[in-house]
Amino acid sequence: MRNKIYKNIALALCIIFGASACDDFVGNGFNDNPNAVTSVSLESLLPVGIESAASLQYQVSFTTSQVTQQMYGGGASDHEPFSLPGSWTEAYLVSLLNMDQVVKQATEEGVPHYAGVAQVLMAQTVGMVTDTWENAPYSEALSGFTNPQPAYDSQEDLYVAIDELLTSALVNLSTPAVEGVEIGSEDLVYEGDIAKWIKLAYSLKARYAIHLTNKGATAAADEALSAINSGFDSNDDDFELIYNDVNKNPWHLTPVLANNTGNITIYPGAYFIDEMNGVNFPFTTITEDPRLRVLTTPNDPSFTTLVGTSLDGTQLGNTNLSETSYNTTVDAPVTVMGYAELKFIEAEAYLIKNDNVNAYSAYLEGISATMEKLGVDGSSYLADASVSVGAANLTMALIMKEKYIALFLSPETWVDMRRMGYDTDVYPNFLAPPVEIQDSEVPEGEFPQRALYPPDEYSRNNASVTAAFNSFADQMWRDQ
Repeated sequence: MRNKIYKNIALALCIIFGASACDDFVGNGFNDNPNAVTSVSLESLLPVGIESAASLQYQVSFTTSQVTQQMYGGGASDHEPFSLPGSWTEAYLVSLLNMDQVVKQATEEGVPHYAGVAQVLMAQTVGMVTDTWENAPYSEALSGFTNPQPAYDSQEDLYVAIDELLTSALVNLSTPAVEGVEIGSEDLVYEGDIAKWIKLAYSLKARYAIHLTNKGATAAADEALSAINSGFDSNDDDFELIYNDVNKNPWHLTPVLANNTGNITIYPGAYFIDEMNGVNFPFTTITEDPRLRVLTTPNDPSFTTLVGTSLDGTQLGNTNLSETSYNTTVDAPVTVMGYAELKFIEAEAYLIKNDNVNAYSAYLEGISATMEKLGVDGSSYLADASVSVGAANLTMALIMKEKYIALFLSPETWVDMRRMGYDTDVYPNFLAPPVEIQDSEVPEGEFPQRALYPPDEYSRNNASVTAAFNSFADQMWRDQ
């Protein structure tokens, strides 16, 4: 399926950009055949957006997981500026252009479910783009060669666009299906179950609502809770792409296979391990979070205490991501959004509204959902006094600790840390790298707030990108 998807990507880009753009993309002579295909079916285009969502999730998280200290690998771990050009290309040339084409084509053909699914995928991509770079092209970005130098939309406008896409998607998805034209196996996640796409749209509404707590915490909480009522009901609703022996999980390809061959990339970071071994949140009756040895693999099974690699490299970790770790098996899923995330959004929203009873219920359900997904017994963990604190003692730090673990290798963790201001009251013991290894663009003791724009943007759209530029260490509009 993956090979077919990539052929569809090439063909779709040729149609959108025009034949002259395709010589470099798929080789000279693309137009030599007068009988060449000049259109792509919706069934062929839709998998492109779904696969791209998972690919973009992996690409962004590979770097941002180092900023959040879930992983360590130098570079981003030391706060060296990063621009993620591959992720930018994935977002614009693969996801947005193809899904915009689906929306237009589906609208013309009168098949609203295809349009709705594509709009959900577009919303998630726009969200990933603005949460990574802040200001970015959108309103003028999808016109191909008619406007090769699009203006950059502000993050505030992009958040409006995300909500509009999801609202429009819900209208399309709630419209009765056209007889004989229904989404099927081309839906690589939900297999045409439109009810699950509707739940995803509402769940994404909750995600992007809670992102804006710094713009009005109560309003953000209310909006998130309203959407949650129609969102995911269980782990069975998770939006995730499952891989196989042919189309291998990208975390399996890198870092696992790279590490196995001596091409070391990234390792579990000390802070992530310390969130689970009792260092940051001391346990009373247990010694270790039962998820730790599922998410990571000890270098030696006999190790009784696991540690991660420290920021200065003086403490070397004794655990890694392996071919048997949950997220890095050959067929492991890449989860773009899941039920556990939604429960922690709910817990945060209720805590903001001083409704500790409902917040605590959602907090416990989020933990249970994560344990269930990983296939571990969480009863002892849930009974430990460090976790089972009671509604009156629930704190934002406890909610965010659990969300940090549940969203291991997700870019959402970086969003949370930035909107919380990297607050050590929320993330105990979270420190910047030693000043001697920290990049000079980040003031001492501060943290990265965005990716830099890819270098190619300066050569092809210099005026727009220069006008949109903010420093690597400046807070985004969302977080101010």
